[in-house]
Amino acid sequence: MIDKYQPTHTGGPNFSYALLAKRMKATGRTLSTNCIRHAAIAAEPIAPKTLQDMQNIGISHNAITAAYGMAEMCLRATLAVGDEICVH
Repeated sequence: MIDKYQPTHTGGPNFSYALLAKRMKATGRTLSTNCIRHAAIAAEPIAPKTLQDMQNIGISHNAITAAYGMAEMCLRATLAVGDEICVH
């Protein structure tokens, strides 16, 4: 589908990219396009092997981006530091 639709952005957990790389390697394929500008990887620990496998199938190193989920975003949005902390 990536070759067919030429997406510029994609995202998923570590296992999805690992599975993609495993299946492409099994068929001897790589991505024939360099259309992906951002490949967000999140939702579970990121394995260094998966990052390398992503590059081996044709996803640019510069496109791979670690992302955070809603839990981390809520923590950051409600973070207070130093003099901003107020307890009543």
